Amino acid sequence: MSALAGCPESAGAAEVEVQVTACAWHGFDAGTKWFEHVARDIGLAVLSPDGRRLAVLAATDTD
Repeated sequence: MSALAGCPESAGAAEVEVQVTACAWHGFDAGTKWFEHVARDIGLAVLSPDGRRLAVLAATDTD
């Protein structure tokens, strides 16, 4: 979460909490064969508080 929120590696827990809660977090799904809906499919888009940085994480598992 800290990396998606744009925190530096040296950030402490309190700094990470402030940055993470200031960001806008959105979950998404994909209507493709890539998201197989077997166990875990993750789609996250994180917008920084100033609206200048967008981080996206999309992941799935396979059997």
